[in-house]
Amino acid sequence: MAHHPDGLLVVPPKSAVVALSNPGTSKLQTHFKQSGKLFPTIPSVDDVVQGNLGDCYFLAAVLAVLESPDGPEIIETLMKDNLNGTVTVRLFKKAEGQFHYLSVDKSLVYEFFSTKVLHATGALWLGILEKAFIKFLAEGAYNKVSGGHEGEALVALLGGESKAVSFSSSLAATQADVDVWANLCNTYSDSMLYKIPMMRDNFRQSVLPAVFGGSEALLTQWMTWYTKARKEQLNLSRKTFEEFEAFMKQNLADEALRNLVVTWVGAHKVVSIGGAVGRYSPPQIDFFMRIQRLLALRIPIAAGTIKNIGTPSGIGRSAGEPISKGLAGKHAYGVLGTKRDDAGRLYVKLRNPWGDTGRAYTESGGQLTAVETRDAEFYMELWDFHQNFDSIIEGAQAVTAARQAFQRDLAQQLQNQRAALKPISKA
Repeated sequence: MAHHPDGLLVVPPKSAVVALSNPGTSKLQTHFKQSGKLFPTIPSVDDVVQGNLGDCYFLAAVLAVLESPDGPEIIETLMKDNLNGTVTVRLFKKAEGQFHYLSVDKSLVYEFFSTKVLHATGALWLGILEKAFIKFLAEGAYNKVSGGHEGEALVALLGGESKAVSFSSSLAATQADVDVWANLCNTYSDSMLYKIPMMRDNFRQSVLPAVFGGSEALLTQWMTWYTKARKEQLNLSRKTFEEFEAFMKQNLADEALRNLVVTWVGAHKVVSIGGAVGRYSPPQIDFFMRIQRLLALRIPIAAGTIKNIGTPSGIGRSAGEPISKGLAGKHAYGVLGTKRDDAGRLYVKLRNPWGDTGRAYTESGGQLTAVETRDAEFYMELWDFHQNFDSIIEGAQAVTAARQAFQRDLAQQLQNQRAALKPISKA
């Protein structure tokens, strides 16, 4: 990606830049000018360390954006150091349906007579971005920032709309879709994922959502890889799920796309899946696959815990959140990935905006026991995730040079594949 220590924001000609005053402070707080580079290094999730403000929802949204392959570029295009003691920031106001260009002081707020900064620490750019968000969209004062929502933060950063999706409302594949698709193949055939683009329209429309969520882009990525695999005389046919999964890990480098296909094949018993049968309910599988599809499409995801997460063993430092076995209640996390372990368990990868404190597991007799870890980034088992999170928050797709090239490439691949397909006669 292009990287510049002063940021990559370009203000369009004739666009107004509105100067914002600093957010309101208490009598024991004051702002101090900052002289360092805005982006001394390429921004990363390691830059996100929540300070003493209760805005985990905003920082979780930042984490979700950063995890995308072009996330660092998205962040840098939000900001520009004017080299005169101010920084220009672009944020979206949903009520007006447009982006605004805002000039803020290059300063952070500290407690009087101490070096304690209220802002998120780890990188200067984050504290400045946080300050602009608080002044423009969070009632303008540091003591009023608590209690926001991940969705509003994602919209402020990316524009468009956000969407909350619960386990019960996730887009589930119907059993009829699964049965129709599974009938295309047996354990000695690799045809099930190859035939989809060549199906008659009505059949394809019934089956495509089951794996790819109706996404032509994901289907195109799969077909591009699959066509290459066939040219290299690779055969997907495997007698057991374990063999199929091992083959995919060895041959399909795109982890997000690979996880999506492997999860569907295992969940719907297209090949034998041994001890993993019956571990999760269909709604849980569908919800898990939705996360995988969103990540494959580079759509940022955040999630917030419920309040009652178990017997508290501690209190969070930013807003007094209850902590139980490394998980904070009423707290927002960035959703970064997924995985499946050798026992068939499914996990959602999370990151805590605090920069530390997560959940791990010990295993005894096939049973997992949750324990606290100091790691900010951790994998949470799907049943456990279901018990403590009631939904995920989806952001919009941002427009960057890298993403435009990615989308143009996918569109061209799809066009080439359609042109190569021969019409199927109606039986």
